[in-house]
Amino acid sequence: MKRGRTWRNRKRNIRDKVDEYTGRGLKATRTINPGDVIVSLPETLLITPVTALESAVGDVIKRCRPRLTPQAALSLFLVYENHLGSRSDWFAYIQSVPAVFSTPLYWTPQELGHLPPAVRESAGHMIDRHRDVYDEIVAVLKSLPHCHTGWFSYDSFQWAWTVVNTRSVYLETKQVPLLQFTPSGETNLALAPFLDLLNHSDSAQMEAGHNAKTRCYEIKTFNKFKKHDQVFISYGYHDNQKLFLEYGFTIPGNTHNVHQFSWTELCNLKRVFKISHWQKKQSVIFDNRLNQDLTCSTSGLSWNLHNVLMILAMSWDELESWKRWYSNGTISDENERCVRQMAAWLMNEAIVDYKHMKVPCSETNPHDRLVSSLLQGQLDILHKTWTTLQV
Repeated sequence: MKRGRTWRNRKRNIRDKVDEYTGRGLKATRTINPGDVIVSLPETLLITPVTALESAVGDVIKRCRPRLTPQAALSLFLVYENHLGSRSDWFAYIQSVPAVFSTPLYWTPQELGHLPPAVRESAGHMIDRHRDVYDEIVAVLKSLPHCHTGWFSYDSFQWAWTVVNTRSVYLETKQVPLLQFTPSGETNLALAPFLDLLNHSDSAQMEAGHNAKTRCYEIKTFNKFKKHDQVFISYGYHDNQKLFLEYGFTIPGNTHNVHQFSWTELCNLKRVFKISHWQKKQSVIFDNRLNQDLTCSTSGLSWNLHNVLMILAMSWDELESWKRWYSNGTISDENERCVRQMAAWLMNEAIVDYKHMKVPCSETNPHDRLVSSLLQGQLDILHKTWTTLQV
């Protein structure tokens, strides 16, 4: 029996459901309580990098230099299996996967130009990475004697790469010398048929992983779902920018949304507020890696952003013993007043920048709706944070 058929029979507490936003999802067939295992998938049905190495394209993977990452190997495997059509053992699974996606790889240059600058830059890096891997594989295929390459195209690899990127689960990958293992997200992953139908919620609480006793990949929920409710899991504590870049969607009112400030933006404070001893303060900030996570969220300023502003507002005497003040969290009413003024100025400048951005207004183009959602999410955070600073 083909494995693609087998996974369709693993449904227990949940079944297919049409979702308003994604077009797909899973609903509860009975009441699901916190602590219940909602899905248990035998390890034999997981598509892992080892699956790819042992397949018909394993020889191509082994010849690639530099070595392919597990994500790239799985992508190449999917391209070939999709080419086989109904002859593939994974045909039923491949048929269940979307044919197109809303991730940056599927956007035109004009559409990408509408994205907020930071998101556009990240999207550009992702597209460049995908193109580099594609070129590496093409070079290997062309070097193989009597190798027919008609099954491998940019479009097919774009689809496969996105399938792996959007639908894989975390699974520690067996270290093999034939693959390149990096700290990036391209390493510890596997495709899990049926599990990838579960949609993401920013309020979902769950745990997932391989159960050595049952030899299954299991997902346990800590939420309660009534019969016929759609069942959600968490893809991680991701803001909308991360969700868009990695998965091609956003969540209205995402509780994990943050607005990221760059150091360049903070440098403008020097001129506006006539900050003294700038070089010394900058050295303290960078030497202690406080220039990271300069964000605000629905909870207000991040710890790092607040403390960076606190350092910038210090007098020379306070700066000389900055660690003592840093550990206390506050210095004086005057320092805190300056922190709030600088923070409010940053928020206001960012709000003005976003309002000046040209937002596409097509209601029929899903990419335009994603741009609007990203911008609105950032504006909501900035407005809320700005309001709290006026108190």
